[in-house]
Amino acid sequence: MGLVDEGGARRHSEAPRWSRRRRILALGGLAALAAIVPPGCCLVRPPEAKTLLSAGNGGFRTPEAAFETFRVAFGADLPELEFRSLSDAFRAREQISYQSYRIAREKLIEANPLLKLLAEAKVVKSEARGDGRHHLVVEAAGQQFAVELVRQDEFQIYSGAQFLADGSLEFARAVKTTKITGGQRVSAEIFLSDEDTEGVDISKLTSLRVEQVWKIDGFGEAFPRT
Repeated sequence: MGLVDEGGARRHSEAPRWSRRRRILALGGLAALAAIVPPGCCLVRPPEAKTLLSAGNGGFRTPEAAFETFRVAFGADLPELEFRSLSDAFRAREQISYQSYRIAREKLIEANPLLKLLAEAKVVKSEARGDGRHHLVVEAAGQQFAVELVRQDEFQIYSGAQFLADGSLEFARAVKTTKITGGQRVSAEIFLSDEDTEGVDISKLTSLRVEQVWKIDGFGEAFPRT
């Protein structure tokens, strides 16, 4: 993923190099969860193709679906899909790019291979917290831990297989409905900078996606099952 510009659009980019300590801290939530996995357990099987497809296509429309996407991606060793499950705020706080997340993740799993048991985690409690926030309690290996989520408004634009831009927006301002004879017209207004569309014929765009999604904003510490 890339950085957001003043108009809300962004391009895929690499973040600056940063310390190994900072990379490990970025996955501190997962590192804390390593303690819930008992010794002697076997790793779970990778999810079947149908499960992966479902998670990748519609995995951010509800808080539960967002965690399910992360869970499936983690069990299937798909760090890109995992990274997409994390909120913009989480990435900004921890100063992580996809590349730095992938490196830290690999080191963490090498040190704690049984972390993959988290692929079997199930949601046992779901609670709206207001202001676009949500709280889940999930259970794995007989222990429970918290997952905090936040709602994001965002867009993605492609021309065929070519990525043009993505970014954040205000959904209520960008999407308009107008009553017309026989129905309603729905339109979306998105600002794209010249930088985002340099060398690209925007008239040939083939995909425009505007949506409200849920992303993981943090992991809580493990606690005994109640």
